[in-house]
Amino acid sequence: SVWMVAVAGVLSVLTAASAFSREREERTLPLLFLTDIGAGELLASRLGLSFLSNGLLVLSTLPLFVLSVSLGGVVVEQVLAAYALLLATVFACTSVGLLAASAARSDFGARLLALCTAGALFGAVPSVADDVVTRFGLSHGRVLLDCLSPLYAMEDIADPRHIVRALGHVAFSAIAGGAFLAAGWLCLRRNRVKAEWAAPVEILRRRNESA
Repeated sequence: SVWMVAVAGVLSVLTAASAFSREREERTLPLLFLTDIGAGELLASRLGLSFLSNGLLVLSTLPLFVLSVSLGGVVVEQVLAAYALLLATVFACTSVGLLAASAARSDFGARLLALCTAGALFGAVPSVADDVVTRFGLSHGRVLLDCLSPLYAMEDIADPRHIVRALGHVAFSAIAGGAFLAAGWLCLRRNRVKAEWAAPVEILRRRNESA
């Protein structure tokens, strides 16, 4: 399950970071910003496509978990909590990738920015928090780690007594994903304004070249 979280997160980040790869290759991204499609609609469409493709990939493993329930040793609540955690992680990582795709100027830059951001959010920050919890012996430190890291939360799901505590990461992913989407929307709005300002200049340049 921990490996599923890692694989689903990386795939979600890379897929979403390539949301505008076709437009960049065909150099039609500025033209896309000049259409009647708003920044929110554009972001929502790419979010839907990325989240749907990666979400279906996660759900394709459901028969294996159902089989484990039928064989015993795993309860239904653990399976539901695990998939809630996986889908929440996919949503957060998709939002990170879309922010990178909106902010970067190239596909390579978008993928690199997305991987670094996701690594810092779900890797470096929980690691630092783990050191702080261990050093100061915080009584509710494990709850904090479960909220910050899907890996810690998935480990706790293995114990049915800690399922509710592990679901704190679902709330954290929803909040973090919403914040990244808001930042991505601002980036797209900025790019749209830049494209609108650059359009008349580009038209004049092409007229002068044709003349």
